[in-house]
Amino acid sequence: MQGSVFLRRICVMVFMLLVVVIPSVSAMEITSHDRIISFGIKPFEGDTEAKVRDEDGTKLQFSFYEVNPLYKSYIKFMSRDKKSDYFSFPVAQYTAVTEIKTSDPNKVFWLITDTIGVSSQSYSGFWLIGKYKGKYVDFVNLDLLIQSGFTPQNVQISYESDGSIVLRQYKRNWGDEMRTNGMFSYVNSVTLFWDDTAQWFGIRH
Repeated sequence: MQGSVFLRRICVMVFMLLVVVIPSVSAMEITSHDRIISFGIKPFEGDTEAKVRDEDGTKLQFSFYEVNPLYKSYIKFMSRDKKSDYFSFPVAQYTAVTEIKTSDPNKVFWLITDTIGVSSQSYSGFWLIGKYKGKYVDFVNLDLLIQSGFTPQNVQISYESDGSIVLRQYKRNWGDEMRTNGMFSYVNSVTLFWDDTAQWFGIRH
């Protein structure tokens, strides 16, 4: 009897230790991802302003500012009254802002991309931003992607049900390779995943 009681106590202690030591696994789900700004500036066309709210209901907006009609323009992320300017993203050619909403936890993120060409999807700018401890931060940017070993050329983005964002790099096939493998082949990929413990996005190959 004493042995069984002792064994049960050991099992309870091991269980409690596992609860403390094992980090929480993210159960975040992407509930929507909508493009709220999309335009090209050579020539200038498309939507240039979008009013948004973060997960706390704070009123914000993205606005396009043209400094030089050919080479120097910005997307600004600011308060709705324009008194607080949180980010100024330099953009060159074809720019898009995608609003990403999630559940468990309830979050709002925005993905800002700037590509060299409409069809090439080669990034000259990439920022994944959101709120962290009351401040707006860029969780992932182009420099971090490059440092991780990912080449931001010919990229296709997909939003997965597990809350991750997958960037796949593809190449155009020609000749026999196209007849065997189709028009395109994926050559590399990187996954942006939400770490619930760190409350930050990680990068995984």
